Amino acid sequence: MSTRASPVDPKRFIEVWQTSRDMNEVCDRLGLQPNSASQRACNMRARGVELKRMGRKNAASNEELRKLALDLQDPDTRSPDKTVDDKGAATTLAPLPAETPATPLVESPALDWTE
Repeated sequence: MSTRASPVDPKRFIEVWQTSRDMNEVCDRLGLQPNSASQRACNMRARGVELKRMGRKNAASNEELRKLALDLQDPDTRSPDKTVDDKGAATTLAPLPAETPATPLVESPALDWTE
């Protein structure tokens, strides 16, 4: 059985949110779960309250997550156009030039619209 988050006065929530460094601090100060605090902030933003954006403490960057996913992927199944550069950032390689120009599979006759 889940328990509901304790009521938090909206003014108190805004004060704590705006003066906290990260989501964990908000949760510690208000006794909320991260999902609950994030949803409250989202709801307030939807009503026009300009709350700052913040992530969770020690959250990995998108680039770190991309690199980890590529590092853990089997090289035999990795997409040939994906690689990791010398700084560990995921990059996309330029496509290789085609050896022969593409030709249409079926040649269609020109349509005469004057009939």
